[in-house]
Amino acid sequence: MTEPKVANLPTTDLSHIFCGNQTEIWLRFKNSAVNDLAWVIFSPDLVEKELGNSVSAGKTLWGLPDSQQAVIHWLTKLDENISLRGLPDRYTLTIKQSPQRLGVYFEQLIAFALQSLPAVKTNRPALLAQNIQINEDGITAGEFDFLLQDQQNQLLHVEAAVKFFLLPQKASLPYDPMHWLGPNAKDKLGLKIDHLLAKQLTLFQRSKAARKKALQLNGNPTSCEAQSQYLVKGMFFIHWSALIAQPAIANAECLMGHWIHEKELKNLIEANKTSQYFTVSLLKKTEWLTGNGVNNPLTAFDLPSPSAIPYMLELTHQPEHSFADDVHTEKKTSRLMVVNNYWPEINSPSRMI
Repeated sequence: MTEPKVANLPTTDLSHIFCGNQTEIWLRFKNSAVNDLAWVIFSPDLVEKELGNSVSAGKTLWGLPDSQQAVIHWLTKLDENISLRGLPDRYTLTIKQSPQRLGVYFEQLIAFALQSLPAVKTNRPALLAQNIQINEDGITAGEFDFLLQDQQNQLLHVEAAVKFFLLPQKASLPYDPMHWLGPNAKDKLGLKIDHLLAKQLTLFQRSKAARKKALQLNGNPTSCEAQSQYLVKGMFFIHWSALIAQPAIANAECLMGHWIHEKELKNLIEANKTSQYFTVSLLKKTEWLTGNGVNNPLTAFDLPSPSAIPYMLELTHQPEHSFADDVHTEKKTSRLMVVNNYWPEINSPSRMI
């Protein structure tokens, strides 16, 4: 892994944190759901393409990179379709599928792509079943996120997850996955990967009931085995004044953002409120994948209440030499995760003994 290249900077300087730009495939389209779909397909994996005996499912699911132009053509046609029939909508998830459940929306987008992508041009597998719970001897053995059948009638089991992990400022081993925590500090990247490898991806091998169910769903089985793969997307966050760091199992091209304590945020916004080149927008949970593309600047006076923490902000930078209505302008964006003032402590200091 290369050495970090970002130095510590004054605590109100935003200029160093802009790394993304509007040319990414998942920011090209008019419809937000199409952008989200493109993000699911084209955004870089969060972790390495090989973990244990399993590999990332990206190439298997979408045929990338060979099918890239075919997939982009499909997304473009979808974006031009006013009805967008069947495409999951980030803003209309049912009550049962709470808008706070970003993972539900993520899986809906995967399922839509697996059912709608032109199979001939992309060589994608067929979706047999989704979210199938496996019970064995009265005990839940696990669940298949996705059970698929490839062009050769082989079974494929895919576990999918969208995750966001932060590196605490005082972490002594930034390359250790156990030091990367979720907004809920009980969640750890190391524990997630251990569970993925030991439990989720071994379900077919561990459970006779799982094998029986899978073969029942496979109309033309040529093998009693199934290949298990993973699709893990998301973003890693470092403190916004910290040096760049990644966990050892990170995909070198993974998406990265910054995090900040709530008490630091007001000072940051106030220090940049007069700048015509920076805007800060609040994102709803289901906007975390590709943002909202809305220029609705946030001020220190309309920050969410502490009960809304953690929340995500989208920061946009317009180069000083450009004009706001210049379609050729390359705007740059970044993500800022806001956590409570005592994170990564699990409990408020007032309740700690």
